[in-house]
Amino acid sequence: MWTLDGPDPIVRALTALGLPPVFDPEHRPGGARDEDEPVLAESLIAAGEMRAGPAPVPGRGGAAGPWGDTVQDREFGQALLYRRLERTIADWQWATDAAPSRAGAAAEAAMFAAHALVAAHADPDSEHTEDDLAEAEESLQAALVLVRAARPAPQNQD
Repeated sequence: MWTLDGPDPIVRALTALGLPPVFDPEHRPGGARDEDEPVLAESLIAAGEMRAGPAPVPGRGGAAGPWGDTVQDREFGQALLYRRLERTIADWQWATDAAPSRAGAAAEAAMFAAHALVAAHADPDSEHTEDDLAEAEESLQAALVLVRAARPAPQNQD
Protein backbone atom coordinates (compact mmCIF):
# COMPACT_ATOMS: atom_id res chain seq x y z
CA MET A 1 0.00 0.00 0.00
CA TRP A 2 1.20 3.51 -0.80
CA THR A 3 2.06 5.63 2.23
CA LEU A 4 3.10 9.22 2.72
CA ASP A 5 6.27 10.31 4.42
CA GLY A 6 5.31 13.76 5.65
CA PRO A 7 3.70 16.54 3.61
CA ASP A 8 6.35 16.75 0.87
CA PRO A 9 4.74 14.22 -1.55
CA ILE A 10 1.43 16.06 -1.25
CA VAL A 11 3.10 19.40 -1.95
CA ARG A 12 4.80 17.86 -5.01
CA ALA A 13 1.50 16.39 -6.21
CA LEU A 14 -0.32 19.70 -5.80
CA THR A 15 2.50 21.47 -7.63
CA ALA A 16 2.35 18.91 -10.44
CA LEU A 17 -1.38 19.58 -10.76
CA GLY A 18 -0.69 23.32 -11.07
CA LEU A 19 -1.94 24.16 -7.57
CA PRO A 20 1.20 24.71 -5.53
CA PRO A 21 0.45 25.64 -1.92
CA VAL A 22 1.79 28.99 -0.74
CA PHE A 23 3.12 29.12 2.79
CA ASP A 24 3.40 32.27 4.86
CA PRO A 25 7.16 32.75 5.29
CA GLU A 26 6.60 34.21 8.75
CA HIS A 27 4.71 31.14 10.02
CA ARG A 28 6.17 28.44 7.75
CA PRO A 29 9.67 29.59 6.74
CA GLY A 30 10.66 25.99 5.96
CA GLY A 31 7.47 25.20 4.04
CA ALA A 32 4.98 22.53 5.04
CA ARG A 33 5.19 20.69 8.35
CA ASP A 34 3.77 17.33 9.36
CA GLU A 35 0.78 18.99 11.06
CA ASP A 36 -0.13 20.58 7.70
CA GLU A 37 -0.56 17.15 6.10
CA PRO A 38 -4.35 16.74 6.65
CA VAL A 39 -5.14 20.15 5.16
CA LEU A 40 -2.79 19.56 2.23
CA ALA A 41 -4.32 16.12 1.67
CA GLU A 42 -7.81 17.63 1.53
CA SER A 43 -6.52 20.15 -1.02
CA LEU A 44 -5.13 17.25 -3.04
CA ILE A 45 -8.47 15.44 -2.84
CA ALA A 46 -10.18 18.58 -4.19
CA ALA A 47 -7.60 18.84 -6.99
CA GLY A 48 -8.13 15.18 -7.85
CA GLU A 49 -11.91 15.61 -7.89
CA MET A 50 -11.55 18.59 -10.22
CA ARG A 51 -9.33 16.53 -12.54
CA ALA A 52 -11.73 13.57 -12.44
CA GLY A 53 -14.45 15.97 -13.54
CA PRO A 54 -18.10 16.36 -12.65
CA ALA A 55 -19.33 13.61 -15.02
CA PRO A 56 -21.08 10.71 -13.28
CA VAL A 57 -18.96 7.65 -12.64
CA PRO A 58 -20.22 4.78 -14.81
CA GLY A 59 -21.35 1.62 -13.02
CA ARG A 60 -18.59 -0.90 -12.58
CA GLY A 61 -20.66 -3.93 -11.60
CA GLY A 62 -19.01 -4.23 -8.20
CA ALA A 63 -15.43 -4.15 -9.51
CA ALA A 64 -12.90 -2.28 -7.40
CA GLY A 65 -12.01 0.36 -10.00
CA PRO A 66 -9.03 2.73 -9.71
CA TRP A 67 -9.92 3.93 -6.21
CA GLY A 68 -10.30 0.40 -4.82
CA ASP A 69 -7.20 -0.78 -6.68
CA THR A 70 -5.22 1.97 -4.98
CA VAL A 71 -6.64 1.43 -1.49
CA GLN A 72 -6.66 -2.41 -1.73
CA ASP A 73 -7.80 -3.02 1.88
CA ARG A 74 -11.62 -3.14 2.22
CA GLU A 75 -11.67 -2.34 5.95
CA PHE A 76 -9.34 0.62 5.47
CA GLY A 77 -11.38 1.65 2.42
CA GLN A 78 -14.57 1.60 4.49
CA ALA A 79 -12.96 3.89 7.10
CA LEU A 80 -11.82 6.23 4.31
CA LEU A 81 -15.32 6.31 2.85
CA TYR A 82 -16.81 7.26 6.22
CA ARG A 83 -14.45 10.22 6.42
CA ARG A 84 -15.07 11.12 2.77
CA LEU A 85 -18.81 11.25 3.42
CA GLU A 86 -18.26 13.50 6.43
CA ARG A 87 -16.14 15.83 4.27
CA THR A 88 -18.74 15.69 1.49
CA ILE A 89 -21.49 16.74 3.89
CA ALA A 90 -19.36 19.62 5.21
CA ASP A 91 -18.52 20.66 1.63
CA TRP A 92 -22.19 20.31 0.64
CA GLN A 93 -23.16 22.76 3.38
CA TRP A 94 -20.54 25.21 2.09
CA ALA A 95 -21.31 24.85 -1.60
CA THR A 96 -25.11 24.86 -1.67
CA ASP A 97 -27.54 27.74 -1.55
CA ALA A 98 -28.50 29.30 1.76
CA ALA A 99 -32.14 29.18 0.62
CA PRO A 100 -32.37 26.02 -1.50
CA SER A 101 -35.28 25.04 -3.73
CA ARG A 102 -37.53 22.24 -2.54
CA ALA A 103 -35.44 19.75 -4.50
CA GLY A 104 -32.27 21.27 -3.01
CA ALA A 105 -33.76 21.10 0.47
CA ALA A 106 -34.63 17.44 -0.16
CA ALA A 107 -31.03 16.77 -1.16
CA GLU A 108 -29.87 18.55 1.98
CA ALA A 109 -32.20 16.43 4.14
CA ALA A 110 -30.87 13.29 2.44
CA MET A 111 -27.30 14.40 3.18
CA PHE A 112 -28.18 14.88 6.85
CA ALA A 113 -29.74 11.41 6.86
CA ALA A 114 -26.59 9.98 5.30
CA HIS A 115 -24.47 11.67 7.94
CA ALA A 116 -26.59 10.19 10.73
CA LEU A 117 -26.48 6.73 9.13
CA VAL A 118 -22.71 6.89 8.73
CA ALA A 119 -22.34 7.92 12.37
CA ALA A 120 -24.55 5.03 13.50
CA HIS A 121 -22.75 2.54 11.25
CA ALA A 122 -19.26 3.76 12.14
CA ASP A 123 -19.86 3.30 15.86
CA PRO A 124 -22.89 1.02 16.35
CA ASP A 125 -22.19 0.61 20.07
CA SER A 126 -22.23 4.35 20.77
CA GLU A 127 -24.68 5.80 23.24
CA HIS A 128 -25.80 8.09 20.40
CA THR A 129 -26.68 5.34 17.89
CA GLU A 130 -30.42 5.41 18.63
CA ASP A 131 -30.48 9.21 18.26
CA ASP A 132 -28.46 8.98 15.02
CA LEU A 133 -30.93 6.47 13.58
CA ALA A 134 -33.90 8.61 14.66
CA GLU A 135 -32.28 11.65 13.02
CA ALA A 136 -31.70 9.65 9.83
CA GLU A 137 -35.32 8.51 9.76
CA GLU A 138 -36.65 12.04 10.28
CA SER A 139 -34.32 13.45 7.63
CA LEU A 140 -35.33 10.78 5.10
CA GLN A 141 -39.01 11.45 5.77
CA ALA A 142 -38.40 15.18 5.27
CA ALA A 143 -36.54 14.45 2.04
CA LEU A 144 -39.49 12.38 0.74
CA VAL A 145 -41.98 15.12 1.58
CA LEU A 146 -39.81 17.73 -0.14
CA VAL A 147 -39.29 15.55 -3.23
CA ARG A 148 -43.02 14.97 -3.56
CA ALA A 149 -43.68 18.70 -3.16
CA ALA A 150 -41.05 19.54 -5.78
CA ARG A 151 -42.71 17.46 -8.50
CA PRO A 152 -44.50 19.55 -11.11
CA ALA A 153 -48.27 19.34 -11.11
CA PRO A 154 -49.64 16.95 -13.77
CA GLN A 155 -50.78 18.66 -16.93
CA ASN A 156 -54.42 18.24 -18.03
CA GLN A 157 -54.69 16.53 -21.42
CA ASP A 158 -57.86 18.21 -22.75
